[in-house]
Amino acid sequence: NVFSVKANNPFNTKLQLDVQSSTDGLMDIKLMDSYGRMVLRKSFSATRGNNVLFINDVSNLPAGMYIVTISISNQTIQQKLIKNN
Repeated sequence: NVFSVKANNPFNTKLQLDVQSSTDGLMDIKLMDSYGRMVLRKSFSATRGNNVLFINDVSNLPAGMYIVTISISNQTIQQKLIKNN
C-alpha cells in the first residue's frame, strides 16, 4: 500500500485524518453518507511521511454512518466512520 489512514472515530464537530504516505501527490478526500451521496469533497497536497488533516466543516452533518474515501497516486482507501451529535 502507498499509504494508510487513521481517523478520529467517532467524530463530532471536526474530522481529523492522519495519513501516512510513501509518496508526494494530490490527495482527494470524499465523505459519503449511508445512502452513497457525497456530502464533502476536499483536496490536499500530500507529502511523503505523516500528513495530519483537519476537516472542520462537518458539524452540520446529521449523526450516522459515513464512508471516507482517500485517494493518492491511483491508490484508494475507504474507512467507515460514525458521526455523533
